This record gives sequence, C-alpha cells and structure tokens, in this order.
Amino acid sequence: MANIASRLLRDKGYEVDVLDPMDTLEAMGEYARGSDVFVSLHLNAFNGVTQGTEVLIHRNGTAEDEKFAQFLLDDLVSTLRLSDRGVKRQGLAVLLGVPLSVRAACLTESYFVDAVDAATARRYTEQAARAIVNGIDRYAISRGLNPKPPASPSPTPTPIPSPSPSPSFSETLTLVNVAKFYKGLPHQNAALEWLQQKIPSETFAEFARRWRQQ
Repeated sequence: MANIASRLLRDKGYEVDVLDPMDTLEAMGEYARGSDVFVSLHLNAFNGVTQGTEVLIHRNGTAEDEKFAQFLLDDLVSTLRLSDRGVKRQGLAVLLGVPLSVRAACLTESYFVDAVDAATARRYTEQAARAIVNGIDRYAISRGLNPKPPASPSPTPTPIPSPSPSPSFSETLTLVNVAKFYKGLPHQNAALEWLQQKIPSETFAEFARRWRQQ
C-alpha cells in the first residue's frame, strides 16, 4: 500500500518519504520531522468476521490531527464502501514520536485483513492507497500545502525566414551581367522566356553555340 500511495503522491508533485517498517515505532514518528503530515498505514485484524474502516489519532492529538484523519476516513469509506468505524483516539507509540512541528498525523486501519480472501485483500489495498492519496491531496489543498504545478515553458518562437533580398541594379543590367542577379525567381524566369521569344531562332542558336564554346 505504501509503495502505491507514495508513487501516486509523487506523481502529483508531493515529496514523500517511505519509512522502514523495521524501525521502532517511536523512531518512525521522529523521522517525520520536517514534513507537513505523517500517515502510518495499517490493516486491522480481529475475529475473521468484523469488517470496517477507521482512522486513529493519538489520544493527545490536536484538532488538526482530527480534521486530517477525517479527510482520509471520508475517502476510505466512500471508496471501499465498508462500515465507517470513525476517527478514534488511542495512545499509539508511532504517533507519540511525531514532532509537534508536523502539522497533522494519523494512523489508518483501512480494512480487516482477516475477514477477506487474498484477491479481495489485493483489491482493497490498491483502492485504499488511492483513497488515502485523495484524502491527503484534499487536505493539502484545503490548507494551501499542495505543490504548485511547474510553470509551462514559454514556447520557442518559430523563426521566420528572411525573404531573399531583391537584386540591386545599381549596375546597368546587360546580358553580360544578368547571370549575377539571377535567383530563379518567377518574374526573372518570365523575363528570360519573354526575351527568348523575341530573339530570332538563328540568333539564339548562334548565342547558344558561343555560350558552350563550340
């Protein structure tokens, strides 16, 4: 569940630390120093029959802890559609270690794992992870903690090619220097075709022979 939730939160732009479950409970809470919120993810177990969702805060938890827990509980209940067992206070060691600098902390008991089969447990786990992410995100937005989306980069303007400069005719245009100004432009081609039509065929044939040095 932690891997799914952390990936989804990072996709939304949040910074997430997943703590080692082998650490002591007090140490896990202490590692939350510098964070805005702390969530300990758990699954309940009792008698193989009881089912439902609850979220716990420390027995000395603040009003902000309770509000945060309610955000998560609301999304878990609406997603899993299990019995709403409410927000409860308990003397939990993992929450006792959370520094006062952390805005809010809670522990989720998404469902009773001993009351479902393996396939249902997998489905509930993924659904619970998504619900918890949604609850955290809604809480963060309500407190102005949600990450700001990165600014869209300014589009690179497409360079506009400079038009070919018109030839300068400061020199007298003659048949000797006309090739220097020839750019293959439509009006230039039309002018050459017009000139060819005006030159007698025998004159053009002699011109072509001399041009080729034949």
